[in-house]
Amino acid sequence: MATDPSGRRSDAPRKSSPIIDRDRLSDPNLLDVAKTIESGGRVSAEQALALFETADLTGLGHLANAANVAMNGDVVTFAANQHINPTNVCVLRSTCTFCGYARLPKEDGAYRYTIEQVLSEAAHAADGLTREFHIVGGLDMKAGLEYYTAMFRALKENFPHVHIKALTAVEIAHIARIEKMSWRDVLIALRDAGLDTMPGGGAETFSAAVREQIAKKKLAGADYIGVHRAAHELGIRTNCTLLYGHVETMADRVAHLETLRGLQDETGGFLAFIPLAYHPDDNELG
Repeated sequence: MATDPSGRRSDAPRKSSPIIDRDRLSDPNLLDVAKTIESGGRVSAEQALALFETADLTGLGHLANAANVAMNGDVVTFAANQHINPTNVCVLRSTCTFCGYARLPKEDGAYRYTIEQVLSEAAHAADGLTREFHIVGGLDMKAGLEYYTAMFRALKENFPHVHIKALTAVEIAHIARIEKMSWRDVLIALRDAGLDTMPGGGAETFSAAVREQIAKKKLAGADYIGVHRAAHELGIRTNCTLLYGHVETMADRVAHLETLRGLQDETGGFLAFIPLAYHPDDNELG
């Protein structure tokens, strides 16, 4: 999926044609992909699978760099952010087998910050270097809409220069469920309290068979897309992710990316795609 800082949709025309040196491609399958991106076409599912399977990593990198430079030139963006995790209490403690973070309410190590503790964590931003708060946590039954709206208002009051990127689609759906509200209404309330954008966590891998193994009761892939669509319609830009390296197949990865690209075509609301490597330490799946 192609994105750029201006928020153009993934099917927007490139700024220039990619410059590809075919002598740097040792895998014949990459030559077919090169023709596609040079012509401004879109990588197909079959081509994407070939990209995952190729052993020509330097050739793959050359293609990726050519496509990126054609769209973005030499512009590189980054965020100087600070992570704040206000609670690790999570109702899915026993069903997300890849997670080593969550705790049950009375389990050793369980916590839920007060607003004062959140502000204390955020105090590093007072030096002006932090440009973004990245706020995610567990699905805590006692951390509902009032908890987060009060938190965002307090952060904006004390650190008005800092962007708030907070709450995954899974957390939004959880808040909506416990408050008996729609996703849209929850997002409006959070936006009005100071939410600027959303992170992309919780996508994992959209394949239903994979989710049955690693996150049985977590928000379904279609609902993840639904929450992000609702956010985009409200002007809330979001990231998106893929958790890879566990039980998924290459075809699962490609199908996941196609789904994300489809929503980007529809809304243009994704800021960035972030691939997340699965870590097998300290979790049941590992």
